[in-house]
Amino acid sequence: MRKILLILCTLVSMVSVASAKNINVIMKNGEIITGQFIGINSGVVYLKNRDGKADQIKMDTVSGIFDAETGAKIDAGIKEQTETAGIKNEGNIETHNSNAQSKKTMMFIFGALHSGLVAHVPCKPLAGPYVPGSAYTIAAQPYASAWGAGFGIEYKFVDFLAVCFDGNISRWETLLAKENGYGVGDWVWEQSGYTDAGIGPFPMDVNYYMDTTTMRLGGKYFASGGTFQPWIGASLGIYAWQAIIGNREQSKKYSEISSDISFSPSLQVGMDFVFDEFAIRVFSDYGAAVGNPCFENLFRDGWTYETTGGEHVEGVLKFGLALGMAI
Repeated sequence: MRKILLILCTLVSMVSVASAKNINVIMKNGEIITGQFIGINSGVVYLKNRDGKADQIKMDTVSGIFDAETGAKIDAGIKEQTETAGIKNEGNIETHNSNAQSKKTMMFIFGALHSGLVAHVPCKPLAGPYVPGSAYTIAAQPYASAWGAGFGIEYKFVDFLAVCFDGNISRWETLLAKENGYGVGDWVWEQSGYTDAGIGPFPMDVNYYMDTTTMRLGGKYFASGGTFQPWIGASLGIYAWQAIIGNREQSKKYSEISSDISFSPSLQVGMDFVFDEFAIRVFSDYGAAVGNPCFENLFRDGWTYETTGGEHVEGVLKFGLALGMAI
């Protein structure tokens, strides 16, 4: 009996010592909270801070608990202490949560630069003097400019998975002919009955524009919580596009506008930097829908330009920056 009492007294003494320890609680968002350990009850760890108030910290927001003096890790599975049973929130308890984990819904605004090529163009700007009757072959042309901007909403139904919706507008353009210059190419050669591959000179710059409005629904997987949150995602989008050949500044169109709706999946990868109620995101996005623009009576009556092979209605590869806010 004396041995049993001795063991019980030793256990009680150990619990008391543990309860009196100063510990460091490392939150999943990187915050460190220091205080005197009171106990654990119902998934909440209780501390007494320097002001004598009690802090309650949800265990699912905690990354680790360490002894403040020795640095030794303390088992998060410590048995619940009876001292915590009488603690009630009467205005003197401060509640700490991991901000990176507790923000279930985020709204983002973003901008991105697009990269890619226009695979099919009716002509390209003539470089050098024009030689009547010469044939010119056109390769894929790079964008003169390409960008996109929009907003997104994400909801984390668990800490590492989120459903997301975003909408954006984008535009790319490429130059076909310069002011007072010629446009040349195999399409012009064909339309002229194989007599001339050049058309012009034009009184203004002539550009090929593609304007696209996109709505996408998808999901994201977050590899970790805390301040730095890498993720991957996938979406399925509907793309309403409008193709124009002309000059926006001069409100000049050389053909009827071609427009339609397309569908396409896309893949995303990125990194979120989470700070309290805000987040900064860097990301890349791969994927774009394909459209088939058709321009009738382009440059001359009866000339029809149609991209039967299809054209990406936005840049295939995007690199962007987003700013997020918890809502």
